[in-house]
Amino acid sequence: IGTGSGLMLEILGPRARDAVGVDICAPALRLARTRVHGAGLSHCEFRRGDMYRLPYDDASFDTVSIDRVLAAAERPAAAIAEAARTLRPDGRLIVIEDFDQIDARAADNALAQLRRWFATAGMSAERLRPCDVAGRHFIVALAHARRRPTHLGDPQQRAGLT
Repeated sequence: IGTGSGLMLEILGPRARDAVGVDICAPALRLARTRVHGAGLSHCEFRRGDMYRLPYDDASFDTVSIDRVLAAAERPAAAIAEAARTLRPDGRLIVIEDFDQIDARAADNALAQLRRWFATAGMSAERLRPCDVAGRHFIVALAHARRRPTHLGDPQQRAGLT
């Protein structure tokens, strides 16, 4: 989500059997397609789409990445929730965001703000790390859907296995 120039697909694409880049901007998709296919990643496809209404079924993906679109989003938690909807039960969400842009809209700090967006979307942030690259300050986050509690009568839960 937020394919832009295709950098995330160029990085993650070699590790994927199939990969899809989604962006609302058609010129960005053309640029990404040229970059990614030029790198020999012909198994990557591109689709125009809105991050609030992704054109995919529930539980379609093992991994979803959101690349630098939440800071400017009107409803960042809704975008995260929509990404989570497309994740398989054991899927993961990777978020890359501009630290300073998130910090500018946060009541306290950027990391706490991102955690709140994840929580509102039913996601649990497992890792949130500030990261400086090429003179810019980013947040790299990994999240999973919160596990639903098992039924109290579940023998595995009673045995302490869950």
